[in-house]
Amino acid sequence: MNCFYHQVTLANTRCKTCARPLCPACDHRVKGFTYCQDCIVAGVEGMNTSSSARPHSELKSPGIAAFLSLIPGLGSAYNGLIIKALVHFAVVVGLWELNDLFDSLLFGWAGFAFYVYSIFNAFQDAKRLNAGADLSGEEAHLKRLLQEKTNVWGTGLIGIGALAILRWVLPYSFVTKLWPLLLIGLGVYLLQMYRREPKTKITNQLSPEYRTEIPPVISFDPVARDYTQAETRRLDAR
Repeated sequence: MNCFYHQVTLANTRCKTCARPLCPACDHRVKGFTYCQDCIVAGVEGMNTSSSARPHSELKSPGIAAFLSLIPGLGSAYNGLIIKALVHFAVVVGLWELNDLFDSLLFGWAGFAFYVYSIFNAFQDAKRLNAGADLSGEEAHLKRLLQEKTNVWGTGLIGIGALAILRWVLPYSFVTKLWPLLLIGLGVYLLQMYRREPKTKITNQLSPEYRTEIPPVISFDPVARDYTQAETRRLDAR
């Protein structure tokens, strides 16, 4: 019987796991037992996989995550992704509210598409968490994006909510007539902001510290003039 890895060498033992014949060069001992190199590598990879996987008590059910996502954002909250849950809720509800306010199918279909995406995303995130993936980096990146555009998100959500409340309280005809007034008010506000900005005067004159004195092209030195006249008289005398 020859070695499994060295076909020309006689084997003197077998692997404890796969029973492959092994020669003395392939006889790897672990705690007194013989193992081949393939079984050792498989054991190490299995240890790494088991250490990265979540304990059974912390496993997330993809089905439950998808079911809870029927309420926008709740599935991501089940997965422990609070920032993503808030974003999903705000986007879906905001688009549906815009659909009601503008009576536009564009916002309605956009909200429905993002709603379906949020369900699928919660399902996939649960599977990734069970496989040992770390989603904290994605959560931190999303939080940083929200912090950079806080004024935009805040203003948009407050505006949508205020208009929705006005539609509940006031007649529909009044709300539809309110849009031109809001646009005029926004235009007046922007014009006032523009006029309040300090305007810098642009002139062609340089400030005194940057002005330089221009030296005269011809300078009249009395000493040099006398010397020139004396030399002229001396040469004429010759």
